[in-house]
Amino acid sequence: PLLVMTTEATIPRQGTSSSQSSGKEDMKEEAALIRSRFRAPSHWIMCFGWSLAACAGAANVVAFKSWKLYASHVTGSTSNMAFQIEGLQAAGTSALQEPCCLVFSFLLGAYACGLLIDHNVQRSKSFYGFALLLTSTLLIFSSFLGGRLLPACFVAAACGLQNAMCTAHFGGIVRTSHVTGTVTDLGSILGRISMIYLQKSWRQRQLNEIEQAELRVDCQKLTVLAGLWSCYFLGGLGGVYMENLIPAAPQRVLLLPAAGTGLLGLMPCKQLLIEYHQEAVQSKILWAREALSDLR
Repeated sequence: PLLVMTTEATIPRQGTSSSQSSGKEDMKEEAALIRSRFRAPSHWIMCFGWSLAACAGAANVVAFKSWKLYASHVTGSTSNMAFQIEGLQAAGTSALQEPCCLVFSFLLGAYACGLLIDHNVQRSKSFYGFALLLTSTLLIFSSFLGGRLLPACFVAAACGLQNAMCTAHFGGIVRTSHVTGTVTDLGSILGRISMIYLQKSWRQRQLNEIEQAELRVDCQKLTVLAGLWSCYFLGGLGGVYMENLIPAAPQRVLLLPAAGTGLLGLMPCKQLLIEYHQEAVQSKILWAREALSDLR
């Protein structure tokens, strides 16, 4: 009877052990799935995006200080459209023209990115460099154009083109021409991290594998987003101080972000030129072989 009682007592323990091991395996799979949803960009890619954010921050500040217009602030321009429509009868259409042109210019820049970069063609990734060179060209034109609205529209188109290019290449987490979404993501991530540690304190236990995976992914995202916001801010700060050095023509400071985006655009263009050269050499070799076969 003692032997029977011992055997019966061990049966539920074995079932509990198997269920615990199954739960651990499920937890490991869930943690691996969470880690796979976000792959941290390499250091040079983060520096690439941060540099573009600094250029956009400088361009936006210069546009406001030179022409009293925010080039990349599409949200504010859209709200201004509604505000101007309300007072359309009193002020006329001239006041409504500015926000409409700024929004349309930003949209046109993003549209140009869609024309240049085709997601269905693998080789089109080389054209990211041409998108940045076009952004640089728009900023150069805006630094020399006269008037008030036209140069601001050129800056808005440059911001739309650059932002669409970065979103297409790096994903929605990387926005370089404005920081509304960046600050939104920062606040959301900080809230999730705080909740994980609060739950750990309340339950008085160590973090499980799922929580560790979530914490690791959120910290990686936090690094990218904090760098983007900081570089955008520093770029704007640098643009303000550089404008003070050229009070007669403050819009000339746009040549600095234009040079930055142009230099960054040359990097992918170099790869495209190498690929084009390789294809040209291979076609010449093929042509020479065909010519020799005809002679024989």
